[in-house]
Amino acid sequence: MAIENEGYIKKLLNVFHMCEDLENSEGLHHLYEIFKNVFLLNKNALFELMFAEDTIFDVVGCLENDPSLAQPKRHRQYLKSIANFHQVIKINNPELLSKIHQTYRVQYIQDVVLPTPSVFEENMLSTLSSFIFFNKVEIVTLIQEDEKFLAELFAQLTDEGTDDRTRNESVRFLKEFCTFSQTLQPQSRESFFKTLNNLGVLHALEITLASDDKETKSASTEILNFIVEFSPSMIREYMLQQLNNTEDVSGRSLPFGTYYTVLLLPGLPADERHHRADDHRLRP
Repeated sequence: MAIENEGYIKKLLNVFHMCEDLENSEGLHHLYEIFKNVFLLNKNALFELMFAEDTIFDVVGCLENDPSLAQPKRHRQYLKSIANFHQVIKINNPELLSKIHQTYRVQYIQDVVLPTPSVFEENMLSTLSSFIFFNKVEIVTLIQEDEKFLAELFAQLTDEGTDDRTRNESVRFLKEFCTFSQTLQPQSRESFFKTLNNLGVLHALEITLASDDKETKSASTEILNFIVEFSPSMIREYMLQQLNNTEDVSGRSLPFGTYYTVLLLPGLPADERHHRADDHRLRP
């Protein structure tokens, strides 16, 4: 396709810079329509060009100038200034860091920047969804292979000296990691949960579920639901270990398995599940 091979994307973006510098609204409106239709070509090779580090913000800039709006949107300002990427644990792998940045930005383009597609157009954007899907698979794989990063993450979750804000950020990162894992094939997902299990994910959740912070507790519940859905045997084995370690009836707490069981009661609002689970936990 000529648009892939003749450097048209870069040339169009050069035109965009000129139109923006000259405040040429008519030219910017034409570029909006051009790039909207480039997306509808549904070509992965074009997405690779448009979502590269040196072009993606210019592409977003073209899509800010919707002629149906009185004023251009400020998507680049949001992506650059407001949506700062905060690293819970320092990521030393540049490939992973770049892939996380790209996925966040492309997801934003799909969810916010592009106009709501018609049913016909939605089918023509399937490759964009696939692009995001495979990015998420790659992110999970890269994180899973980084043993040092994961060890630091779980150490931060379980360390008594971790402050509430850091623990909240860590558990929310883990929740996002688990969400991305849903893109994996069953065999790869099984390996993923085994990795988490070996790192002590259920012990970490025992700590975060006891948090007074609602956001931390909610994210922890979502992680637990992912585990229950894919690998209930993990929960069962952990509960049996807890039963073996339970204090006698004069002790202060029930097995943590009781907390899990109540937490997952169907039909109860999340707040009520947490409240009942805490009641069971504290009852002598």
